[in-house]
Amino acid sequence: MSYDRAIPRSLVKPDGTTVQQALFSALTTANGAPAAASIGLQTGNRRNLHLFADETAGGTVTLRVWGRNRGGPWGVLYVFNATTGVAVACTVPVPASAKLWTVINIAAVDELYVEALSFAASASISAWGYTNDGTI
Repeated sequence: MSYDRAIPRSLVKPDGTTVQQALFSALTTANGAPAAASIGLQTGNRRNLHLFADETAGGTVTLRVWGRNRGGPWGVLYVFNATTGVAVACTVPVPASAKLWTVINIAAVDELYVEALSFAASASISAWGYTNDGTI
């Protein structure tokens, strides 16, 4: 099977749209944890989330990534820290006036939700994500 690694696979929204997906735009207050009825972004069984965050108002923001499988309960994603040998909650600190890009392993996660967990008073954040399944 041929696969071009230069072309990212996009998150798939519930309506079937398959473009690079805005997770939220110009958010100025915490959006809170997902409710049971919240609709997350479908991952299409991809392995990685490429997350881009853009803080534009000079404040700091912490993002937290949630996941669930097939409509089950939401849970905070944890990542393994190879240095300490401990799994920690998947949080992404975004410095003031920064553009940040990171890759997060989402293997076996069907839906994603990105929470803007904490805000400085002047923060404004937008975030986009896409997935890439790493198939060779």
